[in-house]
Amino acid sequence: IKNVQIEDEGNYRINIENSLGNIESNFQLTTVDNVSIKSSAQPINTDLKQHDTLVLEYTVSGRPKPDVVFMKDGKEIKPSA
Repeated sequence: IKNVQIEDEGNYRINIENSLGNIESNFQLTTVDNVSIKSSAQPINTDLKQHDTLVLEYTVSGRPKPDVVFMKDGKEIKPSA
């Protein structure tokens, strides 16, 4: 299969047969996709007052599903609701 697409995923089987017998093998094809990040706004320098709320909205896609980690100064921060 050249240029494999997500639609090509599934179970495949190969049958090999001749006058002496046959053999069968099965496999499953799973595709992966590059990670994609889409932001609702371009990153900008923002000045906020203490106790203001900063909202960062991103849509992340990929196959398999990527893990998302926000970092500040090299340390992981947990998102708040």
